[in-house]
Amino acid sequence: QAVTVFLDQMREAAEACEAGCASEQSRDAIARLVHYPFTTYDTGEIVETYNTPEDLLVDFEQVITQPVLDAMREVRYESLFANYQGVMIGNGEVWFTEFDEGLKIKAINGQS
Repeated sequence: QAVTVFLDQMREAAEACEAGCASEQSRDAIARLVHYPFTTYDTGEIVETYNTPEDLLVDFEQVITQPVLDAMREVRYESLFANYQGVMIGNGEVWFTEFDEGLKIKAINGQS
């Protein structure tokens, strides 16, 4: 149940960003889905660590790229892959897992 609710929140936030994430509200919706501190990766190498939603919003376009938005928008429960690191969506663009505050995004891969 919690996973399907989280996936719905992720899809809704990504769909709100289809117009370029121009509104602060649509950016905030995605930033609230993330667990902090939050680290981004590219081919396994650390790109950046963000300690607050405000930090993430500064680099929003570099982190929340079109492939990331596509993966978030197209995610379906049946297509999830899970292992000891968490749950992967898309081709690994987004990983999420359970934290004290509930399900949250733990990593985003492939920044440009």
